[in-house]
Amino acid sequence: MKTASAQRVGSLDVHSSDIVAGASIVTASPQFHGTMTRKRHNRLRLRLASWAFTTRRVPLEAASGLLPPEGQPMVGDLVLARVDVIGHHGALHLVNGRRRQLFPGNEVVVVY
Repeated sequence: MKTASAQRVGSLDVHSSDIVAGASIVTASPQFHGTMTRKRHNRLRLRLASWAFTTRRVPLEAASGLLPPEGQPMVGDLVLARVDVIGHHGALHLVNGRRRQLFPGNEVVVVY
């Protein structure tokens, strides 16, 4: 799996108010009317992403926002990555132990 355009997920003690400025994004979703803040959009991306088995001990609530990529990620950092090209690994082991087929455009949360 080759990934590009990764964003670092905040460490467990980072609060979402410290991470994202309050820019607005207009959404065309029929279930949601109005504008969606960038913070809500990022939380939704984290919730909808496939979480790798290596993240099984991380509570989903602990990842409250996204940080812009800064330098090299450190061991133990969570990374939200988008699959650009399917290489050798075409599936991801999920937190519940099941395998999920990967496709270009999927977003996954993995431990660096």
